[in-house]
Amino acid sequence: QRVQRALADTLRADGIPTFTASIGVAASVNGSTFDDVLTLADGSLLHAKDTGRNRIIVSGRDEPIVGP
Repeated sequence: QRVQRALADTLRADGIPTFTASIGVAASVNGSTFDDVLTLADGSLLHAKDTGRNRIIVSGRDEPIVGP
């Protein structure tokens, strides 16, 4: 959420229009290879976009972390 807020604040200060940022997160303990973890994070990102955008979805969690 801090990354989302910092990005929004920085861009707003520069006069860039409002935007949304969806983020997918996965921990390295959830996959045996980098590609496995990347696939999980990508799935989380797509889930964030499909369920309303401007969300942070952590792989393996039922509830999103809603952005700013």
